[in-house]
Amino acid sequence: MGTPPVTPPVTSVVAAVTPAASPGSKVSLTDLLQYIVINPIDSKQIFDCLCPTFNNTEYSQKVAEIEAINSAPKPADKTKAQWEGEKNAAKGHLFEQLMSVVLNAVEPFSTWSNVQTTTSEIDILVEIGPSGTWIPALREWGTHFLCECKFSHDYVSIQWVTNLNTAMQTHNATVGVLFATKGVSGRGNGARAKRLIEDLSIMTPGRFILCVDSTDLKSVAQGQNFLWLISHRYMEVKANTGKLRLLQS
Repeated sequence: MGTPPVTPPVTSVVAAVTPAASPGSKVSLTDLLQYIVINPIDSKQIFDCLCPTFNNTEYSQKVAEIEAINSAPKPADKTKAQWEGEKNAAKGHLFEQLMSVVLNAVEPFSTWSNVQTTTSEIDILVEIGPSGTWIPALREWGTHFLCECKFSHDYVSIQWVTNLNTAMQTHNATVGVLFATKGVSGRGNGARAKRLIEDLSIMTPGRFILCVDSTDLKSVAQGQNFLWLISHRYMEVKANTGKLRLLQS
């Protein structure tokens, strides 16, 4: 998939709808909405404006560092178990940094990593700024959401979902994003995790856990809009549809 077309920044839109005869005048909401309808500005352009692109250089660097750790030989003074433990810890840390690169590409998002609380550690805490109200899904997310990062050979497990749900309850979050190397499996423990995600979505109040896997991240690296992706992941979970193959549309 190619790189999304460049959309004029919000400042350009404001300049376009401001009457030339009175450059100091303020732009009303009606002016802005009329500009969107007349031009016309579609939803894709709004997504592209709020999430134009992420730092590909930094993203590629983190991916290269993870691959370098994978191929690094075991030092003679370490046991296999020690070396694997150190490698996994280093890769997990880099994976969290990688997810921060992706999240920070979204204009409404501000992130804090490895937030220590009295009960646990939050991998990434994301605040949603005022411009998030442009996206219908984000209007329902509240002020913030939590992210858990799992760099693992395993599929999403029921324990990961349970832990993230507990953190969401503790920290008053409606939405949690589970970044995992692999997604949700339809078998065994993975099927139970999927069922729990569905059950949480129909509770009162509902809590929504969105799973983003390596296939999704590869699509983002190739130009897919990340804000569009997680908005649709939210819709899928809320509607209990499973993946709708929306990335192909």
